[in-house]
Amino acid sequence: MTPEQFSSGLMREIVDANSAIYRELYIKGRPEKSRIPWGRRALTLFHSLQPDQQEVLFEIMRQISVDTVSNVLAILDGGSPLKDSFEDYSLTYGGGEKLNGDLQSLFLAEEEQRPGYNQ
Repeated sequence: MTPEQFSSGLMREIVDANSAIYRELYIKGRPEKSRIPWGRRALTLFHSLQPDQQEVLFEIMRQISVDTVSNVLAILDGGSPLKDSFEDYSLTYGGGEKLNGDLQSLFLAEEEQRPGYNQ
């Protein structure tokens, strides 16, 4: 696996997959069926929005996922160390091929190529 493949896999398996799951949960979900108090409030809010506002909310959710993965990759790449962390991280695959070092840049570049990114 290459760093590009790893980064692309994170985009597909975390950002894209979770975005699709959240979209389905919110569109099909009903507040009265939620057993979680914040879930009821979130679904009530979502269903009170106009369709174009709902789409904005989905865009916000996606961006939060992108930002979160990007922040983790920055830590793994060594560009944004954790507090009290004094050594570099090394992310390897299979026979020891190093993956980290430029993962955040690869990940963000892929997001920027997504249709509709600059709209």
